[in-house]
Formats: sequence, structure tokens, C-alpha cells
Amino acid sequence: MSNTLKGRTYRFNIINLLKPDSLYNHGMQPLMYSENDAANSGKGWQRVGKDICYYQNSLKKKQAGHFYTLTFSLQFDHDNDVVYFAHSYPYTYTDLCRYLSKLETDPQTRNRVKRKMLC
Repeated sequence: MSNTLKGRTYRFNIINLLKPDSLYNHGMQPLMYSENDAANSGKGWQRVGKDICYYQNSLKKKQAGHFYTLTFSLQFDHDNDVVYFAHSYPYTYTDLCRYLSKLETDPQTRNRVKRKMLC
């Protein structure tokens, strides 16, 4: 999302979800990454949102049953920010490469790990 307004409450509704229950009903919050926070204070992904609810909506699936909706509200800290949302912390290819390099150099694991180019 871009062009945010500071202090204004936004309500998000994500529809067409399939699971009948979610960790969002048990305290989990969506993740948000603010380009402004990252540039100015080094903050990365953070859990955000209030009035979080995951529920069955009135949209019916082609098969039996209904779809579900995740809804939450939040206020942004900056005007004209660009923010990203995620269900879980992103795990990038760079993260994977760092982890594999760590395994290859660790004295306890390096004898059990070997990487090869597949193609």
C-alpha cells in the first residue's frame, strides 16, 4: 500500500480465505513493513493491527461450504509511506543462502552438509 495518511484509521478485509479457523482468532497479528521506518530507524517487519477477526463470510464456494475473511484495523505512523503486509515473516533466497553458508562453515555440521549446482 502506498500514499498513507498519518493517524487515519484504515480497515482491511481480506476475503476468499479457505481455513475454518486461524491463529488470528488466537492473538496473532498481521506483519507490516514500512519503507519509512526501515530507512529512518532500521525497523523491519513488525506485528500490527487491532480489532482483528477471522470469520466465515457469506460467499459460497463452488463445492460445499463458505469462504472466510480476515479483517483488521490500523493507523500508519507516516504520511506518504509505502508499506507491505505479510501473513508470516518473509524468508528470502538470501536468508536461505546465509543459513546454508553457516551450516557449511560450522565445525559441527560442515561434515554433513554439501551443496552442489543442479543446473
